Amino acid sequence: MASREKKTKFSIIFISAMILCVLFYCLQLFIFSEKFLPGVYIAGVPVGGKSIAQAVTLTQEKVESYYQNPIKFVKGNFEYRASFSDICDPVTPRKAVEEIWNKEKARPISKKAISIIKSDPINYEPELHYDMEKLEEMSKIWNEELKVGVKNAYLEVSANAGLKIVPGEPGLTVDREGTKAELPEFMNHKASSEVKVPIVLKEEQPSITEKDLANMGEIAIYTTKFNPGDINRTKNLKLAASSINGQMIKKDEEFQFNRTVGKRTLESGYSDALVIVGDKFEPGLGGGVCQVSSTLYNACLLAGLEIVERHNHGLAVSYVPVSLDATVVYGLQDFRFKNNSSSAIYLRAAVDGNQLTVNIYGNLKDKKNIKLSSVIDKVHAFAEIIETKPSLQPGQRIVDHSGSPGYNSRAFQSFYDEAGGLILSKQLSSDHYRPLNKLIFVGPEPAVTETPVPIQNGDEKKQDNMSNQDSNKADSKPSNDAEGKPSTNGMPVDLPTIDL
Repeated sequence: MASREKKTKFSIIFISAMILCVLFYCLQLFIFSEKFLPGVYIAGVPVGGKSIAQAVTLTQEKVESYYQNPIKFVKGNFEYRASFSDICDPVTPRKAVEEIWNKEKARPISKKAISIIKSDPINYEPELHYDMEKLEEMSKIWNEELKVGVKNAYLEVSANAGLKIVPGEPGLTVDREGTKAELPEFMNHKASSEVKVPIVLKEEQPSITEKDLANMGEIAIYTTKFNPGDINRTKNLKLAASSINGQMIKKDEEFQFNRTVGKRTLESGYSDALVIVGDKFEPGLGGGVCQVSSTLYNACLLAGLEIVERHNHGLAVSYVPVSLDATVVYGLQDFRFKNNSSSAIYLRAAVDGNQLTVNIYGNLKDKKNIKLSSVIDKVHAFAEIIETKPSLQPGQRIVDHSGSPGYNSRAFQSFYDEAGGLILSKQLSSDHYRPLNKLIFVGPEPAVTETPVPIQNGDEKKQDNMSNQDSNKADSKPSNDAEGKPSTNGMPVDLPTIDL
């Protein structure tokens, strides 16, 4: 009996030892082995019992060939053909095998054991890594054919219907992320034919909606006049006006004239128009654009918008009062304002006959009672310049242009309540305009020697009296009349200015 018990105990110990040996072997096999388990495949290639380096050698050709597989992106009748190599990161078979090795190491031991016992093979497909920049480049190409432009809501003004809101319409654009989601995530080693991938489009909503334009009305208007007979200048003016027409400036957003209108070039449609260089008129590209910026400037002041940047001309201009102009030079001087109102505003610039009108529409609760005025503090007389022009006949005299005085002036912005009572008046600017000298071309003097004629006493006295009168006129101090019009010695005067 005792002998039997000893045999039983020995058998149990032996079996336990065998189990421990098997467990130790499995531990070595599953955890510490640097080779793939039996039954493991990569892209359909058996790699059981192989090291990582051996698996790379076995699968390299299969992995590399897959990246040459064709892809066809489709949307309706549109097709775009490429290959996986066009949109994937460069092929690295070792990296693909190492990723699979890590996945295999992480597989539970129980599942590994069952696979071995049941001889159930497991196939790993290498993960595909897509280059998002290349997909973005392709998306731009697809958009050229598939994009449906979004239409923002806008205001329409007519003499009969008045202000009308035209609803916006959503557009369609390529959804890069959505299209990527349709691409295969892993290699399919059995796929030898072209892979078909749908191009996904997403809806693009208008940035300006009907809600943005609700409760909109005219909060400011300003009109200037021009000479439509000056064809090139009129063309430039209309082109610049069309650039700002329809612009929406959201709350707290800044408007930049030069960025909106763009560089004035022949390619963008601008023409040469006369501008003043020194004391002469010369052709200059984009002449007339400053009238648009000046008209907009006055409309902004009447709307009570915040002026960020404004510059006066070197010479006084004819279409706005002194100190109420705003010159622009692309890349050098700009006109900028900020929408400090409670909601978005909308610009309308229209040309009708010889008039340019800028309307500013916004929430009617932002409408203010504002008046603008300017005062001339000093007048700078112009000189008369005479130049000899050989092409003229002796004694011939041609006035190239009349002179224009210069000014020191200031502009004011006055705020009134609904009853017309003055709330606040503030100075906007203090400006200097140089005079434009009168230029006269004369023919060359004939080659004749003349005897000087002495001045008689009476003539000399008369000449002194005339000089004194001119001096008194030049010394007179200008002021403003009751209506805010520039005046001299209390009498309103018309200021001779140059239309730029």
